[in-house]
Amino acid sequence: MFLKERQDLIASLIKSQGRVTVTELAEKFEVTEDCIRKDLKKLDSEGRCHRVYGGAVGTTELPDRNVFTRVNDYRPEKRAIAEKAAQLIKPGQTIFLDISTTNLYLAELIAKKDVRCIVVSNMSYGGRASVSWAKPATSGSASDATRPRPACPDSANRAQGAATQSQTATQPSRATVHLPSQ
Repeated sequence: MFLKERQDLIASLIKSQGRVTVTELAEKFEVTEDCIRKDLKKLDSEGRCHRVYGGAVGTTELPDRNVFTRVNDYRPEKRAIAEKAAQLIKPGQTIFLDISTTNLYLAELIAKKDVRCIVVSNMSYGGRASVSWAKPATSGSASDATRPRPACPDSANRAQGAATQSQTATQPSRATVHLPSQ
């Protein structure tokens, strides 16, 4: 058996069993324990296992935390959750939306919904998915001056948003949500 073949078999054993010992592998492949230790050292350096005293254990894969790759996962379920949450929003409430993919759909619904509320968010997805605020083309009424205003979602828009809000105190802001396409 070639070295690469043995190392691939060891890696598959670790993956299926979760752990292996040097002694077991040496007996199974009829090689010395030193040879197996070298194989495990190589597999560890490749990230295919973690060496421990007397053997090796499998690597644990971390869940995918990238918003761009998760935004389309379970899309119907996320939309259903967002629709239910949007029904719970009452006028005058303050809503904080964290940076989650389900909240992207909720932000989209809030933007379309005719409810006066304050939305505080840290949503900014590098331009691929974001929440931005803009004043409408029509001027607002005097009663709009007391309307709670959405917070600007990222630091680049904070100063601009604050200046716009102070200059146009009678005009409400309107949210726009940009979602990446499927």
